[in-house]
Amino acid sequence: MDTKIFQGRLERWNDERGFGFIRVEANARDVFVHISAFKKNTSRRPRLDDIVLYEIHTEKDGKMQAVNAQIKGLSSAKTSRKSRKPGLRKSPRPSHNTSITKGISIVFILVMGVFLYKNYALESSRSNAVESTPKPVKQVKQVKTEYSCQGKVYCSEMRSCEEAMFYQRNCPATKMDGDHDGVPCERQWCGR
Repeated sequence: MDTKIFQGRLERWNDERGFGFIRVEANARDVFVHISAFKKNTSRRPRLDDIVLYEIHTEKDGKMQAVNAQIKGLSSAKTSRKSRKPGLRKSPRPSHNTSITKGISIVFILVMGVFLYKNYALESSRSNAVESTPKPVKQVKQVKTEYSCQGKVYCSEMRSCEEAMFYQRNCPATKMDGDHDGVPCERQWCGR
C-alpha cells in the first residue's frame, strides 16, 4: 500500500498550543496539523507560511488530520549531523559546570548537616540541664493541729485555710487545688 504525500502551506499556527491548519491548494478545505505530527528530527518548529509535506489520516467522523509532517526545504537534524565530514567530528566538551554544581551541593549538604547536628546537640544539652535541675519546693508552714482525715474532699467541706492545707498534704483524693499550683481553696479560704 503506497502512501500519498501531500503538500500545502501552513496558513494558521498557534505555537503555544502546538497546532494549526494547512491550506491545500487543490482542495479548499484546511487540514488540521498537530505539533506531534512533525517528525521529531525536524530542525525547528513550524512557522506561518511554511510549505509542509504530509500524509493524511481521516478520522472516523470524516475530519482530516495531517500525519508524518515535514517542513519542506529543511534538512532534518539527523541528516545534518550525518552530512558533516567524518574527520570534523565535534569533540565532547567536559562539563565543568556539572562538576562544580555537584561539589557545591555536597558542601552545602555537609554544612547543613553540621549545623543541624550542633543545634540538636545544644537543644539536647539544654533539655538535659533543665531536667536535671531540681525544682524549688514550696515551703509550707507546718501547723500543729488536731485535724485528721475524715473523708472530706471539697473546699465547701473545709472550715479554714489551715484545714484545707492539712487535707491536701495528708489525705488522699482531695479535689481542692483546681489550678495545681499547690494552694488549695483559693476562692473560699486561701485566697491571695
